[in-house]
Amino acid sequence: MNDSIIVCENRWYGESMKVYTKMEVNRVMKSFFSFMLVLTVLCQGVQAVLPEPWQGLDVGNVGSAGSSYYSDGTFTVSGSGADIWDRADEFQYVCQPYTGDFQIEGTVVSQTVTDGWAKAGLMIRETLADDSCHVMIVITPSNGSSMQHRPEEGGVSYHITPGNGMIVPCHLKLIRVGDEFSGYSSNDGENWVLISSVTVSMAAEVYAGLCVTAHNDGQISTAEYVNVSIVNDSNPPEPDPAGWSVMPYASSSNSVEMTAIAGTDISGPVEYYFEETSGNSGGNSSGWISEPVYKDLGLQAMETYTYVVRMRDTMGNVGNDSIPVSVTTGPIPDSDDDNDIDLADYAFFSSNWQKTDSSKVSWGGGSDFDLNGVVDIPDLEILCSAWLGTGDLGHFYDWAVTPPMGWNSWDCFGCSVTESEVKANADYMAAHLKQYGWEYIVVDIQWYEPKSDLNSADPYSYPSVLDTNIDEYGRVWPVANKHPSSVDGNGFMPLADYVHSLGLKFGVHMMRGIPKAAYESYTPVKGTIYSARDIADISSTCSWNPDMYGVDMSKPGAQEYYNSVIDQAAGWGVDYIKIDDLSRPYHQDEIEAIRKAIDQCGRAIVFSTSPGATPLTSGEHVSQNANLWRISDDFWDSWGYLDDQFQRLYDWSVWRGNGHYPDADMLPLGNVRARSNGWTNFTETEQKTMMTLWAIARSPLMMGGHMPNNDAYTQSLLTNAEVLEVNQHSENNRAIVNSSYPIWAADVPECDDIYLAVFNRTSTGPTNVQVILSHLGVKRCMVRDLWLHTDLGEYSETFSPDIEAHGAGLYRITILEKTPVTEPVKDLYLINPDFDTQVIGDGGWTGAGDISGWNDDTGGWAHAQNLSSSAIVPESQNGDNTCGLNQGAWIGQNLSYTDGSSVVIEPEKVYQVSLWVGRRLGTEGTAAGILTIYLEDTITREILDEYVYDLEIQSQGEWVSKEFELTTGTAPGGTGNPLRLGMKNTGTRGGEFWYGQVVIDDIDFSETE
Repeated sequence: MNDSIIVCENRWYGESMKVYTKMEVNRVMKSFFSFMLVLTVLCQGVQAVLPEPWQGLDVGNVGSAGSSYYSDGTFTVSGSGADIWDRADEFQYVCQPYTGDFQIEGTVVSQTVTDGWAKAGLMIRETLADDSCHVMIVITPSNGSSMQHRPEEGGVSYHITPGNGMIVPCHLKLIRVGDEFSGYSSNDGENWVLISSVTVSMAAEVYAGLCVTAHNDGQISTAEYVNVSIVNDSNPPEPDPAGWSVMPYASSSNSVEMTAIAGTDISGPVEYYFEETSGNSGGNSSGWISEPVYKDLGLQAMETYTYVVRMRDTMGNVGNDSIPVSVTTGPIPDSDDDNDIDLADYAFFSSNWQKTDSSKVSWGGGSDFDLNGVVDIPDLEILCSAWLGTGDLGHFYDWAVTPPMGWNSWDCFGCSVTESEVKANADYMAAHLKQYGWEYIVVDIQWYEPKSDLNSADPYSYPSVLDTNIDEYGRVWPVANKHPSSVDGNGFMPLADYVHSLGLKFGVHMMRGIPKAAYESYTPVKGTIYSARDIADISSTCSWNPDMYGVDMSKPGAQEYYNSVIDQAAGWGVDYIKIDDLSRPYHQDEIEAIRKAIDQCGRAIVFSTSPGATPLTSGEHVSQNANLWRISDDFWDSWGYLDDQFQRLYDWSVWRGNGHYPDADMLPLGNVRARSNGWTNFTETEQKTMMTLWAIARSPLMMGGHMPNNDAYTQSLLTNAEVLEVNQHSENNRAIVNSSYPIWAADVPECDDIYLAVFNRTSTGPTNVQVILSHLGVKRCMVRDLWLHTDLGEYSETFSPDIEAHGAGLYRITILEKTPVTEPVKDLYLINPDFDTQVIGDGGWTGAGDISGWNDDTGGWAHAQNLSSSAIVPESQNGDNTCGLNQGAWIGQNLSYTDGSSVVIEPEKVYQVSLWVGRRLGTEGTAAGILTIYLEDTITREILDEYVYDLEIQSQGEWVSKEFELTTGTAPGGTGNPLRLGMKNTGTRGGEFWYGQVVIDDIDFSETE
């Protein structure tokens, strides 16, 4: 016998558990039965019992007995059981006891049961009882790989299922380090993806092994495993010491870039820690990051910095430091800091240029400008001709060449965010997201209000009694109970410095105007003879926040006040400022004042206006004064909010460009509402749709959830480099079709490729959405799925992906053959006019806010309804589903054409509305409802025309077909604004709101000649 059979290459026991030595095995082999058993395995190749110390057993009340055996390196495990989920533990378990920290790894090569939640994978559990706490990583037939854990004995279990589409064969890895458990999966056994890490308290000795359940008590599922091993890894990653793939080099006067040699380790993925060791001003460390690439920012010009890198594996083993490498940053144009770029600066700059540069990489970004192979004087002449133009900050568009990507504290903490929570999110971004382009950390509202964090159950409300913290010049100041480092005159500078030390940028939220506290205190305006009382406009206040008065920009001292506010922010080191209460209503004079204040402060500060909807008529003005502006009110995690953004993003397309972006608002992903541990209400499908729409429309990306609590799916959305590339670097972004199945396209810079986004806004799916390729100027092409990182093959004439309900797909089109562009037909249409695409149970109705394609009253009294077996027999209308409007309820829809453009208000336009109107039998029809149909200005909500139809003339249970004509009139207000169709039940006759219900169906809307 060879050692690999006797001790199994130490793979089942781990380096620290040499339980079965050769001597011990020889003693056991003296048993005749054992000898014959092994001989049978070796010579005949029949099914073998499990090698010691493995054991197989059924856990829990399985419907059919399971089994397991081992042969020729393969474990075959058959298990029944309803599930391993919630409080159920019903499965076949092949396991062994193990103590301490270790990793179990194996490949599931087959799985017989096709139920979507049948499971085969790896498990670590504290006991063999069916209520034991446990952690497992499994593969399922249709839900991909999934991480699951039960944190308490007898408790419920939880799962993280990113929907990654993985199937067998699937490589799985489960690691225990103390009470921390991490699950990985891979399709090739080399490139591992972390599904999740969880904390579960277990005893030192646990059971580790293979689990199989059929997800069906009366069925057996059989799975085969190969390459099963248990490893107790105490060795640090290699190489040790770590080397450099690209040595640290200065990439500017204030930054250094470097790349380590990729580490390898038996226990899986390696992390990297880059450290600056000289102690010189500005030098930073990366913290533990997953990629071997680091860029150190915020350094001092002409300073020498020294870097080392070390590696850590998943078992916590840390390698030695690499050899240290020192590098000197480049000079800055204004070398003598006299605020004037002159010949003295030129002399200093040029004298240092060749000393600090190299022909390979340099702080100049590579300086062989004439490409002769040598960095020489002609290169210097080229460099200096460009250098002489670098004395100012340039146009503010240059400060946000791509849509800003970052995190904002509002969704997760409201008014109550603290400094430690801001730092926690900054740390997470630096470690996990910075490499993908995420860079802004933004502290949202009321950081200057000490009482707004007292009611943590409702952090989104404002205190009734103001206690605004201001300085001697009437400017808001952070409070110490939220931001302790702000004391002693520091303000936000220490927090900004901390964020900058991570290579990130820092932002704050402010309100329009001057604090009421400054007005009451007669505080002076810095640098003037005026006070807050001289410039405040007490008639101009925010409708939802009590802190401020507006500023009267016609008064002397008004511009100086805004200058002082922005100068203070610049002094703190603020890179991004979100100013609220500017857009609704639109305060043009104060927006211009803020623009002037930023331009004079000497710091590049990205300017965001809020909230929305910003009026479309102000598109030219806002795009010339701000980097981003809100197109809607606060965006939250329900489908109705998301559905509304399609039209808004289309309407704003004309004003989108590098440096100025329509802003669809924050991404309510992951742990939103963190104070109450609330997670996003969006389904995973809807989350992907949101990211797809924000990407193809180039909206800024501001993460709203508490990032340290990100699950694997949330993280996968934020780190898909191919999707983020669409948001950051696409061009000519446009809606091709904007019906219930929108199609957007964008150009890929510097090539003929096209990005394509396809959506399904209906509640029915999967639906085959046809893309006519000639609308893109394409006859034949190759298609790549950017979400799945998969090439789909070649297509001609059409491409028709299946898109889930509320779903989306994002693709890259590589053109093989072009054709002249054909224009889609431009028809006026309503989204889901007959409500029939929604799937509703017999006699049922939808929930509040879920009438597909329509806005409705937030009380939920307008529903899509199925009346096929209830109050009205639908003999005169098509389809089973209708819309029921209770008293006071309304629905409305912004009108548009199929090419995505809005129907806008024009004089003397006449529109015809036709529909079926019903009065229900029974209680709901007791009082006759009154239907009002109207046209209104989407921006101002001004009613342009309306028609009132009283159902009192109808009998209960009767359907009537009605046609109404509505006109815009000869001189409508809001000409050019989007037009909206609305319907409301204005009846008030019934004693309860559902009495006198109006039921409508088969709505048609058309323009008459």
